[in-house]
Amino acid sequence: MKTAYLFETRGIQRFLFATGKLKDMLEGSELIDYICADGGLLDETLDSLGLTDKVQSPRKAGGVFYLIFDNKAEAQRFQSAWRLVMSQWLPTIEQVDVIEEADSAKAAIGRGIEKLAQQRNIIGITLPNASPITERSPRTGQAVVTRERYGNKGNESLDLSTSILRSFRRPASSQSLSSRFLAVDASEDSTAQHTQIHFPNNFEADAKAAKKFPLGRRKLIGLIHADGNGLGEILRLLNEACRDASDAVYIDLYRTFSEGITRATIEATNHAAEQSLLPHVNANNVLPARPLVLGGDDLSVIVKADMAIDFTRAFLLAFKKTSEVELGKLKQKFIDNGLTASASKLPAYLTACAGIVYMKSSQPFHQAYEVAEGLCKQAKMFSRNHKQAVAGSDSSIIPSSLAFYKIGDSLIEEVDMMVENSMTVSTAQHTYHLSAPAYMVDALSSHQADNVASLQQLEDLNTFLVNSTINPRTLREIATLMHLNIDQAQQAFKRWKAYSKRTEEQLKNVSSAEKREVKQINVFLDKLAQVVGTLEDDLPFSKVASNDNKSSAQHHEYQSVIADVLTLMTIAEEKTVPARHEAAINENEEA
Repeated sequence: MKTAYLFETRGIQRFLFATGKLKDMLEGSELIDYICADGGLLDETLDSLGLTDKVQSPRKAGGVFYLIFDNKAEAQRFQSAWRLVMSQWLPTIEQVDVIEEADSAKAAIGRGIEKLAQQRNIIGITLPNASPITERSPRTGQAVVTRERYGNKGNESLDLSTSILRSFRRPASSQSLSSRFLAVDASEDSTAQHTQIHFPNNFEADAKAAKKFPLGRRKLIGLIHADGNGLGEILRLLNEACRDASDAVYIDLYRTFSEGITRATIEATNHAAEQSLLPHVNANNVLPARPLVLGGDDLSVIVKADMAIDFTRAFLLAFKKTSEVELGKLKQKFIDNGLTASASKLPAYLTACAGIVYMKSSQPFHQAYEVAEGLCKQAKMFSRNHKQAVAGSDSSIIPSSLAFYKIGDSLIEEVDMMVENSMTVSTAQHTYHLSAPAYMVDALSSHQADNVASLQQLEDLNTFLVNSTINPRTLREIATLMHLNIDQAQQAFKRWKAYSKRTEEQLKNVSSAEKREVKQINVFLDKLAQVVGTLEDDLPFSKVASNDNKSSAQHHEYQSVIADVLTLMTIAEEKTVPARHEAAINENEEA
């Protein structure tokens, strides 16, 4: 008999963003990351119980781990100790764990995963419990246990979790989350430059220059959440392949896959950071980003707004390559264990999808993170729906895509509701989508389906508009009027088209700048049509097939990307000011 102990930390985002302070998010991230780190809290606990050499761990990453024991008594002893440790380490974070027995490690883990799904529905008790007369932390609402004093600036009431993470100091021997985010190769001459890089920990304007997050004029950031595709399918293949395999083979393959995905994610992140972030450190050598989650196939990071798309694209493209290397190792493991037939069923590589929320640094992170996760799910659904069309002959692999959204209000809702309220206009006969659900990251070839826009197409459209003499005021007017009065929006677009369709005779007496603008409007509309399809005569939208089961021959759907173009134009205004000018600003602030 084998006994499996499965543990998960849940509600991580709620814990990280509880206070809304960047420094608390960062310490919380390190605290959670340390649970499963090499030599971290799990390893320390196993070592103190004398169980290090008596357990096997197929999975250990991101606050989630599976342990295999030879007998139930040792599993129960570890569970009792671990629950006590976690109650003091992370008292307010949601935790679920189960113990399951079976004839094999594979069967025990399978039962445990099913049991975990049930355990997630049980609401746990948060200690210390706050009575009616207990003082509560103004930031988290939890019971106050201590106060942090700031000299003459007063003090701050802290709950237990916040107090713990404020005092946490990761051991120097343990690799930090930020050090994994930006790799340092000691063999390169650039090492000295890397050692001078600072990771920001403060959004406040009065923060020290070497610790202040680099922000643009609008104080916008990009909150990115990326997640891998197709991992469940690989685990299914692994389970099928190991139907008759020994526990040692199953655990070895599971560990190879789990550790490989983590390596692929970290290496892809390293590449994206080196390529799109490191060249843009400011005059104080502060990197315009801060990682929050980096483990398994998950990546969550805060990036300066105008670099978010470049970083995300670089990560998604790199993940395809790094996962190919790791899946190659997994295939070889299959072959070495006589599972050649199953090895041939493994995909050549994996992909990932991502969601980006553009927001002000002062807006609530917890709600915004839920939006980022929702956008990532939206991109995944978009990619799955178009898998056959965009993946060519390799239709088993879900393509990479990303979705983004700029939050304009302090009230943040779920993704579906926000898109419905701000990016969709519906009447009895028509539905207009001002934004695309997602954009394919890989370039689309000529044989692929129409109306599936790529990120490159959108950026080319935006670049043309930004570098042209076209006044975007009409596009903004149309986007606004769509929500107020569609008839007026149609009139505004018709006027714009009429302006661009003037003949040579009509343009004979106008300035050369106006003639140039007329030509550029026509080019812009042609490029827009290449992204969404043939435009309607009265609006910059293209008619598309509806996926709504309630739709009828009298109801039509239309797609445009004008809202996304306008968002990119706004984000472009966050470009970093010249280093010398920024240094002068920081010098004045410190003075």
